[in-house]
Amino acid sequence: MKKFFGFFVLLSALAFARCDQHAQDLIHAYPNHLKTCRNNQIIWKDGAKMVYDDGKPESEGKILKHADIEDMFTHSYTAERYSHPRFDPGRYRNERFFRHMYGNSASEVRHHLRTIPWFGRQVRVTHVNNVDGHLRAVERDLKQLLKRHPEYRKYLVPTGGTFTWRKIASTHRLSVHSFGAAIDIHVKYSAYWRWSKGMKYQNQIPIPIVKIFEKHGFIWGGKWRHFDTMHFEYRPELLGSRVGSLPREHRNPSHSVRDKKTASRKTPLPGNPSGAYRVIAGDTLYGIAQKLDVNFHKLQKINGIVDPSKIRIGQTLKVPR
Repeated sequence: MKKFFGFFVLLSALAFARCDQHAQDLIHAYPNHLKTCRNNQIIWKDGAKMVYDDGKPESEGKILKHADIEDMFTHSYTAERYSHPRFDPGRYRNERFFRHMYGNSASEVRHHLRTIPWFGRQVRVTHVNNVDGHLRAVERDLKQLLKRHPEYRKYLVPTGGTFTWRKIASTHRLSVHSFGAAIDIHVKYSAYWRWSKGMKYQNQIPIPIVKIFEKHGFIWGGKWRHFDTMHFEYRPELLGSRVGSLPREHRNPSHSVRDKKTASRKTPLPGNPSGAYRVIAGDTLYGIAQKLDVNFHKLQKINGIVDPSKIRIGQTLKVPR
């Protein structure tokens, strides 16, 4: 009996130590940072090691908060799928992984930021993984698209913002905007799940725009069940060799539930009067709406803001309750 048990433990250990295709997709996506996957560990070129799969089957809510690296592939991102999303491909993120890659603090990330043109304006994104170069390629291809469809321009400018070190609304998780590797296009024509009654899916963003972003390594928040149709983030590992595959089931699908609404009502930020917010460096109107967990359009309306890109540092905004 002891021999059988020992053999079973050995087989389990070998299976657990195996690095799968997703790990290889990750290494191919970030060749300047990652060296290999061995014995269930992602080996970085700087010598750092991170556990790939902790082996814990967890509910959707727990994975959102404590995703390991393997969990980031729980739902496959399919470039061809544009129907009502049933999954959240790419929404599970291992924060430690991205902090190690892009910067562990706002100041570290700022050190890597570059200012690039975006349809006559300027945006700041990281040059880590050549994100700035990829976004410039997106702009180039979008300009070609606008020659055929000039009516699409209204969806692209002004942007909802790029870099801002902040947490996702009502969570303790950093947004990918914190790493300078995401961009939100025009908020006016976008839909966000928190602003939709009953999470009823909506989208106005033309799919040809989405396809150009995907071509250059950016995934679209419009393919999330918790949709955010203005949002694009650089995640080439999800657009690798497994693009086109069907979403694989959750490791423990019986526990898969919608995120609980844990948001408490708005409280005044330190140093600000009740029901008000003072704009700081790096803020965008959309980012503020997410930070305070309020409806963007209500925030814009209550402050009489016509152009969301024209808010200034030190400006005091009224916060809708």
